[in-house]
Order: sequence, then structure tokens, then C-alpha cells
Amino acid sequence: MTEARNTQRDQILQYLAKCKGHATAKEIAEALVLPEPSVRRVLSVSARQGICERLSTGQYAPRLRVVAESTAQQPKASEQALVLRNHSCGKQRFNETPVSPNITPSSPDGPRHRFRPRDLVPFHTVQESLDYLATQRSNSEGTREQFLYSLASLCNHAQQSPDALIDHDASSVTSMIRRWSRHLKTGGAGSRTINTRLYLVRLFFTTNGFAKESIKLERYYVASRSRIRQEYIPSIEEALRMADCSGSLRNRSIILLLTLAGLRNSTARALCWGTGPKDPNFASYTIKNEIESGKGSIIIMVFEEMKLIVTDACKNRIWYYVFAVRQAADSLRLVFQERQRAQEGVVEDNEVIFCTTNRRIAAQKRRFAPMSARELQIVVKQAARLAGLNDWKYVTPHSLRKTFRSFLKNQPQETRLPLDDEEFFMGHLLGGSRDAYFDATKIREMRTKADRLVIGADHDSSCAMHDICDILGIDYVLAKEELKQELGRDPSQTEQKDFLRKKFQEKVQAKLAARKMQKIVNKEELEKHLANGAVYVGKVDDQTYIIEIEETE
Repeated sequence: MTEARNTQRDQILQYLAKCKGHATAKEIAEALVLPEPSVRRVLSVSARQGICERLSTGQYAPRLRVVAESTAQQPKASEQALVLRNHSCGKQRFNETPVSPNITPSSPDGPRHRFRPRDLVPFHTVQESLDYLATQRSNSEGTREQFLYSLASLCNHAQQSPDALIDHDASSVTSMIRRWSRHLKTGGAGSRTINTRLYLVRLFFTTNGFAKESIKLERYYVASRSRIRQEYIPSIEEALRMADCSGSLRNRSIILLLTLAGLRNSTARALCWGTGPKDPNFASYTIKNEIESGKGSIIIMVFEEMKLIVTDACKNRIWYYVFAVRQAADSLRLVFQERQRAQEGVVEDNEVIFCTTNRRIAAQKRRFAPMSARELQIVVKQAARLAGLNDWKYVTPHSLRKTFRSFLKNQPQETRLPLDDEEFFMGHLLGGSRDAYFDATKIREMRTKADRLVIGADHDSSCAMHDICDILGIDYVLAKEELKQELGRDPSQTEQKDFLRKKFQEKVQAKLAARKMQKIVNKEELEKHLANGAVYVGKVDDQTYIIEIEETE
């Protein structure tokens, strides 16, 4: 027993010699008074008191020197298991800094405390900034998270709490922030990211008594079209191939909604089956109601309440809607039917469509938990890899949103949407006064426009039919209008193909049936035939002439 206790004592001393070799014997003794649970398990109270007495009398000084030399090499796994975490348990106030008092930035070999974003919330200085964001700004959860993340990064770099940061004067704060920004730059952060971090950190100081002019920070230069992370934007055909290779109904529906509806990553993850906006004009337009109504396309509402599920779901709180056209709507119906079968026909309104597969969450709660942003990125990248894209590593969910923009832009002339409708479907604000006068309440008209959009191979065949019509002298627009009047509704793509095919056959048969023949006429008949479209060929004599006319059998 004595030998085992000595071994445990040596392991504790080895850690103290390695991590607190710069500390005095008194500081080491104080550290052993309230040790971490891992120390409490291997050393009894009497053993800790004995170590403290020997430390105070200097009996352990030679042993500490020997152990410190032996710990210059990499510690073993058994020794790493006993490493104490640098955390002070003696906080007196709710918002007091958790950094241990014996840690100073000038001790590079000493342990460093790491602030997490949520650790900063109790500080009253941080609360001042959060209250400002909530009351005088947009109260965005995404901005709040980015603010806490940026401030935690600065605190970790300076090894000071937020309350300690505001004790410096303006010039010291400016120098500290500049050093931190250079550290971010050398770490690989982009200029846009650093500029955002600088703005949020500066907001912390200005909301805590610093004048905005006193903190002089220069923005980093951002080159036009500069990117740090490479990006590949698939074509519409490649995106549809990704959907076919995605591996499951859920993954296929994700790819098609990102491609044919242009949803953002956070918006797609926040979709629920039966929830809608509070506006009574649009509250009934839920995905479940759209599926049960059996309509061709499905309207997808993006509204502010989705932020309760995913904080960035409705960017800048701009509500809009978009339509999941034919292929995406059919895939979404299959996902709904699969969910009904798995849950005995009961699908609650607040269930997330694309729920997480994280097994750490209970199975009953998993259908209400959205998938993470990383999960969605993995789905997209795996689909791109299985589809055979050479640059699959650079395909992201946002890349498919750009594919949707190209899909809208490259529509044939007769099905292309007006510019304002394109911007609205993308979830963008319209410039100037156009947004105030844009009528988004005509959902039936917008659905009709969305149903006319042609996808992939349909687009190519539509362009080919348009070119053939030009060659044969058929008015493409008038032919489609004729078919619309005949049916009493907007024709589908297949009906348009069949109708134009008949037109082509009639025109070709008429061309083949036409025969040209030459005829000799006198001077009086010549004028009559020329007026009817005959072609003058030559003259036989002064009284007779040769002409060419068309004769239909």
C-alpha cells in the first residue's frame, strides 16, 4: 500500500513539476489544498496534508528537480490520464473570471485558460453589449453567436476576461486588437472574416464606455472576387445526377430542394411539415397541406419563426416563398409517405423534415432535432463524389444555391421569370422602391410561373423545338397559345411536344407534296401568273414565255 501511494504521489509531483515548475512551493501547496476530483481520487486528505508539510519544509525540492528533468520527454498515457485541468473552482461572484490567479501571459510554459463563447454570458460587460444587440439592433441569434465567438477569441489571445479588457486605455485596446487581428490573419482567416470580427469586438468596447473614435482600427483590404476556399458550381445536369446518386430518399430530397428551390443550408434544415408563418394570408400554406392537396408544385414558406429551430434560417428576417417544382415536389412527397409508414400514419406539425441522425439524441426526440450544418455538407459532398464530379470536394450547399440561380437565368425566353420574381424566389430584397410595390400575395400566379419552368433535358428539347419551328416557318409562341386555348389551361411540357410534333409533320408533308412545273404562256397570261406567285424563267419569242409554278397534288 505504501509503495502504491508513493507511486501516486510521484505522478502528482511529476504533473506539478511539469505544469507549475515556475511556481513556488507555497503555490504548489495551495494548489493541493483544493485539488481536482482526479487528484482527490488518488490522494487522501492526510496524504495531501503530508505533501504540503514536506513542500513547506523543502523536503521535496530535490525530488521536484529530478522529476522536472525526467518530464522533458513525452509523458506516457497513464501519466496523461492524471493531468489536471486548469480551472479555478473558487469563484466568489457569478460573473467573476474563472482564470486561475497564478497564470500570467508572461508565462509561456504555464497552462492557458480557454474561454468558450457561452462562458462570457455571465459577465456584466458582455451583457451590456448583448442588450444593445437585442434592443437597438436586429436581435439576431446569428449575430449574437458571432459576437460571443469573436470576443472569446480575443479573450483567449489576450488571456484576460472581458471585465479586465475594459480596464485598459484606448491605445492599449487598439494595440491589443491589432495584434489579435494579425494573429487571425497568419492563422489563415480571410479578410472579410477578420473585418467582421473587428466590427463585433469594437462594438463590445463602444457599448462599455469607449468612444468610437478612440479605437482606430483599419479594415483589411478585400480584393474583388477573392476567395480562400475553392468552390465548384455544378451545372443543372450534374446536380440532378447528384440527386440520383445521393443514396436515400432523404438525401435525394435535400439535393433537389437545394438545386431547384435555392434554399440556404440553414433554411433547409429548419423546414417542418406543418408549421407556417403567423400572417393569416399565408398561415395555411404548409408543406403538409400542400402535399395532401395533391398540387403539382409545393410552396415552401421561409419566415422569421424558423429561427427558433435554426438561428440563421431566415437571413436578415426577410420572409419569402419559393416553389419546389415537379421533381423536388415528388421527392418530398415520397419522404412524407416514408415518414408516415414509419410512424403509423402520424406526422406531427413541428417535426423537422430533415432531422438529425445523431445517435446521441434519443430516437423519440431525434425527429424534432434538425440536422447540423456539417451533416448537410457531408450529404452534398458525398452525392457529388458518387456522381463522379472531379471537383466534388469543392461542392457545398451554397454552390447548389448558385446552380438554382443559373437555372432561373438560363430559362427559354417564353418561360423565363421577370427579374423581380427571380430576386424574390432567391430571398433577396428588391432594390429601391421595387420591394415596396412588389405583390407577393398572388400565389396562384406565381405558382403558374414556377410550373412553366423547364428542367435539364426539357430545357434542351424546348430550345431544339424552338429552332425547328424557326426553320419550318412556324410561330412557336402562337402554336403554344393555340394549344392553351384548345385545352383551356396551361399545357404541360409533354403536351407541348406532342402538339408541335403534329405541326412539324403537317408542315413537312405539305413541303413534300409541293411540285414545281414549267409552263409556256402568252403575254396576256404572263401577268396573271406572275401576280399569283409564278416565277419567270425565260422567253421563247415575242409572244410566248416560260414560267415556273407550284402545283399541289
